[in-house]
Amino acid sequence: MLNLPISEPGIYAGIPMAEYHAQLTVGPSISSGGLRTITSQSPAHYFATSYLNPHAEKVDTTPFRIGKAAHSLLLGDEVFEEHFAVAPFDGGRNVNTGDWKAGEKQKWWAECELMGRVPLAKDEYVRILAMRDVLMREPLIQDGLLGGDAERSIVCRDEETGVWLKARPDVIPKSGWMVDYKTVADAHPRKIQRAVFDHGYHQQLGLAAECLAQLGELVPREYALVCQEKTPPYAVTIQSLPIEAIWAGVKQNRSAIRTFAQCLSEGLWPGYGEAADLTTPQYIIDRCAGIETPAWLKPLENDA
Repeated sequence: MLNLPISEPGIYAGIPMAEYHAQLTVGPSISSGGLRTITSQSPAHYFATSYLNPHAEKVDTTPFRIGKAAHSLLLGDEVFEEHFAVAPFDGGRNVNTGDWKAGEKQKWWAECELMGRVPLAKDEYVRILAMRDVLMREPLIQDGLLGGDAERSIVCRDEETGVWLKARPDVIPKSGWMVDYKTVADAHPRKIQRAVFDHGYHQQLGLAAECLAQLGELVPREYALVCQEKTPPYAVTIQSLPIEAIWAGVKQNRSAIRTFAQCLSEGLWPGYGEAADLTTPQYIIDRCAGIETPAWLKPLENDA
């Protein structure tokens, strides 16, 4: 059995997600989600929900249940059954006994959560089975694009800053591809290409590669996202990422890692602070060109 917190860099199996996002290592650690929050928002936004904050706000993970369940089912029935439980209720009746008692469903739901398993309604399970069927018809998936070692946590101590880094890719590839599976509302290629940078998926893949590199492991040469819609027809888009996108993600991660280390050292988690000087867009200036400047504003205009 794995002893936590982890004190040695390595690739670990069998770490529950709750433990992964908590005090996983002997020193403070940060994952891709934290680095992306620091990059896209601020250290204050990261700290608001971080395990490092004793007063952290609890994050509602309900919207992510379908995505997590679909991901686990793709990795195999054993992985799915370890983390999820399907409700024995269908249309208000217990499908095992035919009986139903008031409060029985709520009791079962609470028992699942106590055992650390995520409960799923029957219709949710049927939906992710349909998603899996659609995904498995994709030629690249049939060829093993999602093949590799699943449910592995890559843990290393950053060589520059000394902080612990952790990454949990869907699979550690046995081929040259690093792939991540996403469930989305709209898998149109145009939406996915925009989402890569809006949500920092290039940073997520970049951190996994960085951690492998720091461990001296083989670094993948190809990167892709497998994105699938959560509603019929459960359409799939497979989007490869150019190496320059991964390069940019690694650079953004490096900046965020340095910021994280500095915040730990100083014990301060700043918000946005002072913004850079605002530049008036040229099209606004052009639109105002024919309008006379009011007398009271002319002295200020001359000082500009």
